[in-house]
Amino acid sequence: MTIDEIKGGENDRLEFKRGLSKDDTRWLKTVVAFANGRGGRILFGIDTDLSVVGMGDDLFGAKDAIADASPITIALYDDRLEVTSPGGLVKGMTLEKMKNGYSKCRNKALAAAFAYMNLIENWGSGVKRYIREVKAAGLREPEFIEWPNAIRVNVYRAKVDVDKAGKGESKGQSKGESKGESKEDSCGRNSEAVIKKLSENPALTIPELAKAVHLSVSGIEKIVRGLKRSGRLRRSGATKNGRWIVER
Repeated sequence: MTIDEIKGGENDRLEFKRGLSKDDTRWLKTVVAFANGRGGRILFGIDTDLSVVGMGDDLFGAKDAIADASPITIALYDDRLEVTSPGGLVKGMTLEKMKNGYSKCRNKALAAAFAYMNLIENWGSGVKRYIREVKAAGLREPEFIEWPNAIRVNVYRAKVDVDKAGKGESKGQSKGESKGESKEDSCGRNSEAVIKKLSENPALTIPELAKAVHLSVSGIEKIVRGLKRSGRLRRSGATKNGRWIVER
């Protein structure tokens, strides 16, 4: 950026802003507009009349705080996925409130920018949806741990019998098999659930089918192989754009 370019004033790819306030959403909307167009530059500390007003000492404090911030860490263990996010809950928020859909913005400017970009669907719905999806996958409810300066979420794997891990069976019972129910009964029930879903929507993919009947992908693949062998199910077309045909 040259002095002559600055003297030329604002245009469709250059804007001036007096300051950088966390409560001011106008500069974020400019960022979004540039991102959706041909790009552009924002010069802070310059007024629209080209007078230099500066940024003040707060800018350097904010820069240091960002530089010193710890990154989000993700760790994968034999029994769980562990995600640790730096920064405690915003004042007035509790884990129970968060899990029940209560929302309170920490940074209103960023929230407004995300809403402007349609990246936010429903306020406070993310954690509830996350818990629901994990439980729908047959896993225990995620564990939330709060510290003064961080939050950790643990997602635990299903307990797997090492001897039967290759067969996708959980310890003590196969996937989808309830207590007091034989393995044959469970397989038959799951097969009928798969047939029902594919009759309703033949375009379902294996992952979509697994989600629909609350089974693992490997479990669905095993059921599909059995249905193909028995002549009750066949595939027509390519892998991506094909359809399932249920034989009556």
